[in-house]
Amino acid sequence: MHNNLHISKLWNVLPNKLYGMPAPEKKDLQNLSDKKIKSIVCLLEDNSNIEDYNTNGFESLWLPVPDDKAPTFEQVEKLVEFVDEQIQKNNPVAIHCQGGKGRTGTLIASYLISKGTSYEEAMEKIELNQANAIKKDFQINFLKELSKKVR
Repeated sequence: MHNNLHISKLWNVLPNKLYGMPAPEKKDLQNLSDKKIKSIVCLLEDNSNIEDYNTNGFESLWLPVPDDKAPTFEQVEKLVEFVDEQIQKNNPVAIHCQGGKGRTGTLIASYLISKGTSYEEAMEKIELNQANAIKKDFQINFLKELSKKVR
């Protein structure tokens, strides 16, 4: 069962719809499939894993966010469009950066806020599912800005 280890770090935000996780290794892709995840959003600056996702039958979106930066509003729009499209097709989506916390948490919170969740509620939801995911000021400030923008 050791090959299950990495994907045990999969965290659920919207049941059967939206998940966060650390960057999956090739051997994790079957486990993701088994968990009915059909789409992957990669936030890494290196997109070399996208081909693996596609050849393994996943829909994918590459949205590079540098490790020490917040995403852009345009990236959030692209994410919302992709996730909504996938959810409509009944394709649960997993979002990942390297460790599956900071960038991943920020983008998942961005999705929730874009869909009408308040900043506070989005932060609470992330904290419940992945404690300490969003702790950098630039991430927090970005989410506060976003929540003002979508109101």
